[in-house]
Amino acid sequence: MKLPVFGVLVLLLSGFSAPAISTVNIHQIFSVSGNFDWRLTGTQYALEEGHIYFLGTLFGTFLAGRSTGGPWSDGVFTCPNWQDGPGATGYCIFSDADDDQIFMSWQCGNDTDALDLPPAIVSCAGAADIYAGTGKFHGIQGQATLVSQTTAAHPDGTWSGYVRFDANYRMPAASPGLDSG
Repeated sequence: MKLPVFGVLVLLLSGFSAPAISTVNIHQIFSVSGNFDWRLTGTQYALEEGHIYFLGTLFGTFLAGRSTGGPWSDGVFTCPNWQDGPGATGYCIFSDADDDQIFMSWQCGNDTDALDLPPAIVSCAGAADIYAGTGKFHGIQGQATLVSQTTAAHPDGTWSGYVRFDANYRMPAASPGLDSG
C-alpha cells in the first residue's frame, strides 16, 4: 500500500523525525617551545644488587622562547617522577603567573645517540601527553616532545639540568583567556 505524499508529511510532523544535528566542537591549535631549567630532589632505593629505584621531583622555571599565540607562556614546572631502570616516567604540573595549571604525563628514555646534544651527565628524550588544565587552560589537550640533560650533580645530593620542550596543543575556542575573534 502506498502512502500519499501528504500522509508521509503527517508522519514526519507527528513525532517521527530525523535525529537532531549535533553542535560541532571547534578547537584552536597552538604550539609553544622553550627551556625548562630544573633541579631534581629525591631518594634512591637499592631493591637488589644492580636494581636501583628512584623517586623524586623535578622543579624549575619554564621560559617560552616561541609561541603561536596561545595562552601558554612562562611559568613554573613541578614534576613528580620515578625511575626504575633506564629512562624516567612521571607527571608535570605547569603553573603560570595567574596560577592556572596544565597537567601532563611524560616518559623519557636514555636512547639519545642519534641526537646532536652537548656533553651531559645523563641525557634522555621522550614525549608528554597534555591531558587537562584549569582556568584559561580548561579543556587543553596535546602532545609534547622533550629532551632532558642532566648537567650537574651537587654536594647536597640534588641534580640540575634543563629540558628542551616543544608542545602542540589545542584549546576549545570558547576557553577563558582566548580572543574570540
